[in-house]
Amino acid sequence: MFDRRIDALGTWALVRLGRDPFGLQVFVARAVLALGTFLTLVCNPAAILLHSGDPSATQAVSCVDVGSAGAFCIAGGGDLDTVRLVLAIFCLPTILGIVPAVSGWLHAYAAFSLSSNAIGIEGGDQLTVTLAILLSVASLTDRRLTAFTENRRPGTHVRFVLSNMLLWVCTIQVAYVYVEAALVKLGHPIWAEGTALWYWAQNSGFGVSKDGESLLLDLLAAPVISAAATWGTMILELVIAAFLVFGWRRRRLRLAALVLGLGFHLVIAAVMGLVTFFIAMTGALVISCWRPRDGYPLRLFRRLRRTALSTPGRKPTYEGTRVA
Repeated sequence: MFDRRIDALGTWALVRLGRDPFGLQVFVARAVLALGTFLTLVCNPAAILLHSGDPSATQAVSCVDVGSAGAFCIAGGGDLDTVRLVLAIFCLPTILGIVPAVSGWLHAYAAFSLSSNAIGIEGGDQLTVTLAILLSVASLTDRRLTAFTENRRPGTHVRFVLSNMLLWVCTIQVAYVYVEAALVKLGHPIWAEGTALWYWAQNSGFGVSKDGESLLLDLLAAPVISAAATWGTMILELVIAAFLVFGWRRRRLRLAALVLGLGFHLVIAAVMGLVTFFIAMTGALVISCWRPRDGYPLRLFRRLRRTALSTPGRKPTYEGTRVA
């Protein structure tokens, strides 16, 4: 009886989690996350990334605990701008989709070094590290040389079960980020009373322009608008988390979570100037909306190729194999 249950569980896991997950959606998520790390490293010199807030100190590398394994700590007193550019180069193979099983680890180390050694003010870098490591482990079963190569032998394989489980963990991690963000806000007095965004609009640590700040303050001066925007932010975060968790069999919920999340973070990027945070959350939302059956085929690429190769009145020269 026990053996039958084990066999049934194994069959269920193979059917549900044994499909090759490495399609367009996973590639886009990895590439977007790597792009955020790349832009942060390329656009900010070491003097900006590695600062302590003390005007008398030009650079301050954080080498606490596990952070000492970061590239900036290993370099010691070397040229930290050179280290920064090398780490940026580490991100390129992931952005280009080259050898996913290996390139993901290069990006994960670059993201880890940036998050652990630099002094940041937003959580996009930390989330990128977590997701990059999970994706790197999951991608160990990805045997392709490029992310644009299709699997010519679709089916279920035991080696994909762990990969699919880790990709599920990514979804739970992102949903938890939204839930925690909402609950932490709710526990703070200015968020609970509905005035938090009025204070945030005046925070000089973010990129709100003077004109934008003036307009926001005028709008948020109205108690109804301030309360609606403040409480609406927390409600929206909880809704996105719920859609991610309960969208396992409902593609519309996953699409709604993606659209709401992208719109939400786009507004934050436009108002507060947190562009790289928007990029990181875009990659996080894309991977958290993933499901095993979304992996193959790469319908978009295949449809474009059929369209390009076909002529009026002539059958397309390339016929793709449909996988449900």
